[in-house]
Amino acid sequence: FPFVMMHRTLCLLLVAASVATALHGEWANLEVGYAIDLSTQRAHHTLTIELANSGDLVASVFVLAVPASEARHLAFAGVKEKEESLTLTPCAPLDGAPSDATFYEVDLGHEVAPEEAVTVVVDLVFTHTMTPLPAEIGQSDRQLVVFTGNLHFFSPYQTGSETVKVTLPSRNVEEYTTDDTTELTGETLTYGPYEDMDPYTLKELRVHFESYAGFAVITHLLREIEVSHWGNVAVEDTVDMIHEGAKLRGPWSRYDYQRNPSSYGANAVRDFHVTLPYLASDYYYRDEIGNISTSRYTQMESGVDLNLIPRFPLFGGWKTTFYYGYNLPAQYFLSTNHHNSAQFILNVTFADVWRDTTIDKATVKVILPEGASDIETFAPFDIESTTFEKRVTYLDTTGRPVLVLTKKNVVHEHAVYFQVSYNFSLLSMLREPFFLITGFLAFFLACMVYVRIKSIGVVSQEGVYDIVKRLGSVHDELTKVYGALEYALLKSSSRETLDRAQTRLEENIAKCACEITKIGAELGTLNPSLAEKTRELQRLEEERTKAYKALLKLHLKAHPPADQIAKAQALYETAKDRATRKIHEILEDF
Repeated sequence: FPFVMMHRTLCLLLVAASVATALHGEWANLEVGYAIDLSTQRAHHTLTIELANSGDLVASVFVLAVPASEARHLAFAGVKEKEESLTLTPCAPLDGAPSDATFYEVDLGHEVAPEEAVTVVVDLVFTHTMTPLPAEIGQSDRQLVVFTGNLHFFSPYQTGSETVKVTLPSRNVEEYTTDDTTELTGETLTYGPYEDMDPYTLKELRVHFESYAGFAVITHLLREIEVSHWGNVAVEDTVDMIHEGAKLRGPWSRYDYQRNPSSYGANAVRDFHVTLPYLASDYYYRDEIGNISTSRYTQMESGVDLNLIPRFPLFGGWKTTFYYGYNLPAQYFLSTNHHNSAQFILNVTFADVWRDTTIDKATVKVILPEGASDIETFAPFDIESTTFEKRVTYLDTTGRPVLVLTKKNVVHEHAVYFQVSYNFSLLSMLREPFFLITGFLAFFLACMVYVRIKSIGVVSQEGVYDIVKRLGSVHDELTKVYGALEYALLKSSSRETLDRAQTRLEENIAKCACEITKIGAELGTLNPSLAEKTRELQRLEEERTKAYKALLKLHLKAHPPADQIAKAQALYETAKDRATRKIHEILEDF
């Protein structure tokens, strides 16, 4: 039984190996044209390969390899056959290959018979492969850089013939790798042809040359794409940039730079060219200070060329931060799924095309409408991280979902369209208008209630004024009655006169007391505070009447004691003053 199991396992391994061999096939590079373009800060490698099936079986997949020394600088890899892009998939190292190298499977999309050949074009873009030497220069010094790479095509297959051509930005070359086949003509270094190259051939290529290419590097690009279903897609990029060329040594003279920029600022970055989508509009360009007016745009067939000129030229080691933005019509970048009207697909570029500029890290935030769900991303390249967060803006309740995509080592080949799909109910579009309408209605209703209450308050104030005016009249009438009686007592009038005065006082007191009681009841509904003081006034008036009656009773006696009259007079005056102060207090409070 163990022998049978071992036999089956061995058969399965042999079948798997035969399938892998049939899939990958056995290939040979008949002829390789290797072009290395160093005219910008990016090292662009273009390989034209005539690839032949040297095995006995048909094959449809070949393997592309990148040495470890260059893999960490690799930003983009693409393969085409007859202008048609092919699919690259990372794969495990082949048998006998360096374990630290990076490998990709390339699917041709069709089978290649034995002894047949195909021609493919491989594009490899490397960043941060050039180092300034010297590292610091003066404002008028030349900028020299050193490029280090592999001279040969690092291939897992045997190569029949190989020719290498290196394009430089200048004729001024300090030193370079040489052999028997090397030829320097103007700005071009040529190596080869080399015959019968072994797989995984490595030989250092080192070139020290003059370069005034802009070494502007975006250390971080924050791109925010805000989607509105009301017809607009707003895009804003925040850029942190540094000049990674030779650092400026010593002082900088703007006068010399303005007078002769080619001699006193040859390696400075003066402006940036960014290609925006063709339908972009409403451009702006700002920094922390405010709007930067030194920008212009040109409409082209491929898009909008936006020329951004910073506030100052960038020399080696200098940094700057700014942001720019524009609007896109949603009808051309936002569509619906034909099979599901609630599913929307956003189709925008991952980044704008920055000419000859590398991006160390790009963070793309796609801000979707509140209520969006089932969010998915489809990109033609690998995204290093995908996360979600919330952003609460005006008229939001739960917040808008934000898709956050992060990728490092971005070049303009990554400025291609990617898609974001999500589900969104059109009824959710009515949420914000509903909040606006409800808010305005609530505001107008509050104004109506306020005006109504204020008008009621004015009316009630007028009513209180009339009542208090009546109260003052009653008090004045009582004061007149008391004044007449006081005059009669002062003149020591006859008993008959005093009796008539007392009778009159009784009538008026009863009338005024009834009126004060009525006034207090009316004030109770309009102004409780004044009503309470009115009742206090009524009590004081009663005390005043009682004191006056006691004084009058003494005057009606035949021989009243003088001390008793004085005491009664004092009590009466006190009660009179208290009543007078109370009516004045009521009037002042009102």
